[in-house]
Amino acid sequence: MKKTRNNSNSTNNRNSELRLNVFVARATGLSRRKADRAVIDGRVTVNGEMVTEPARRVSKNVSVSLDGEKIAIDRDYTWILMNKPRGYITSRADENGRPTVMEILPDKFGRLFPVGRLDIDTTGVLLFTDDGQTTQKLLHPKYGVPRKYRVEISGKLTEEEKEVASRGVIIDGRRAIPGELELVGRSRTGEIYEIEFSEGRYHEVKKFFAVIGHEVTRLERISFAGITIGKLNPGEWRTLSKIELKSVKSRMERYVECNNRKS
Repeated sequence: MKKTRNNSNSTNNRNSELRLNVFVARATGLSRRKADRAVIDGRVTVNGEMVTEPARRVSKNVSVSLDGEKIAIDRDYTWILMNKPRGYITSRADENGRPTVMEILPDKFGRLFPVGRLDIDTTGVLLFTDDGQTTQKLLHPKYGVPRKYRVEISGKLTEEEKEVASRGVIIDGRRAIPGELELVGRSRTGEIYEIEFSEGRYHEVKKFFAVIGHEVTRLERISFAGITIGKLNPGEWRTLSKIELKSVKSRMERYVECNNRKS
């Protein structure tokens, strides 16, 4: 009797493979058409080799890069939003024994890490995740991910100071220009503004107003990458919904495209 060849292994291997354009779309959040374009334009490499055929089949465990940055298909990452309270260090641990934001979360989230930092006296939007790839994009200055703050300052900005602020000021040798600057209220000792920056530079908001001649007396981050605090009280947290995660991915796609056009 003639033996038949067992093709189950090759069939399984093929079923576990994806078209390259599908891989890129799933890993980055790009639309299929834009993923096609990225491959055709030579922006994608597989195991270090440029591939310009969107239909090329690849396994999920190959090394794929887009514009020189390694990409991978998401597993089920965890994302948490916290309204960071005052008095907590944004760190996994503190050698001086000060309380950290990780102490607010249950032990089961011990593998997560904060996305960026907020000063000990700054409150508001703080994300946690185990998704290193997306975190790198959110924090990289070249993508211009917006951070919006509500800031209370001492005294009142004069018209001249408002004009200076709108043009931007020099901080640590580079100009910092706010995307938005709006007066939203007044306090007993000063004014309250909402201000947006897109680089996340060290102490940027405090240094910005210091250059103009005003001290920041209270600072709250009210939005990061479009995620807002909502109804969370200081010290409260919740997991991000699938809709929110999809929104973050979509925004990242726009930030990346904008950066690519600039370059």
